[in-house]
Amino acid sequence: MKKKLNILHLYYDLANLSGEYGNILAIKKALDDQHVNYTLDKLTIGDKIDFKKYDLVYLGHMNYEVQELIRDDILQYKKDLLTQIEKGMYFISTGNSYELFGKAINGKKALNLFNFESTKVTEIISDEELQNEERLVSEAVCTMKGFNYPIIGFYNHGNEINNKDNVLFEVKKGFGGTSKIHTEGIHKYHFYGTYLLGPLLVRNPYLLDDIMEKLLTDNNIKFNPIDSLDKIAYKEYLRNFKISLN
Repeated sequence: MKKKLNILHLYYDLANLSGEYGNILAIKKALDDQHVNYTLDKLTIGDKIDFKKYDLVYLGHMNYEVQELIRDDILQYKKDLLTQIEKGMYFISTGNSYELFGKAINGKKALNLFNFESTKVTEIISDEELQNEERLVSEAVCTMKGFNYPIIGFYNHGNEINNKDNVLFEVKKGFGGTSKIHTEGIHKYHFYGTYLLGPLLVRNPYLLDDIMEKLLTDNNIKFNPIDSLDKIAYKEYLRNFKISLN
């Protein structure tokens, strides 16, 4: 019998700006398409969370008032999170949720699982049409080392991260972690953290496949690539905006 995977949508009721629930829907559909047996738990502030139960955790984008509430709650799990991430638990963190895993957010203690800090945007160097004076706002096209498909999405963040270690994306169009650098996000162990919105896994079905294949393979479950309308839409977007696959 195939193993049952355990998925956690963390702070599901609070961290859900910018349609980020779409990432959970994409994960569920991918597992359903693979005929994988799984459970999906939804836990939030006040719930007792046992991270060792989970194969994959997702945490989405939020406003900064909510981020402060979640920061206060998630700090109690620092040791457990580090242990499980180092042991191979998959964790996908999108939008400003991934700031929680650095050393500090605007001087306030964060989880300190990775070597970066997030700070308020102070200077913006940009020719982006969408840009305002206080936030990094841009459409984005990125690449990922060892991955053959462009990553597309949208950046909109009021803090910035000058992370140089275990970089997730090279940014070819749009902002990086700051307005001055052309890299963004972090990928260490099976932790994927990025400011990129979209929702990320809906707009990038091949990235979803890549993560799901690794997750299933690590759990001795065979992965079968499946054609989908999402992939047709993705390729049409690339054609319409003349984004090369090479």
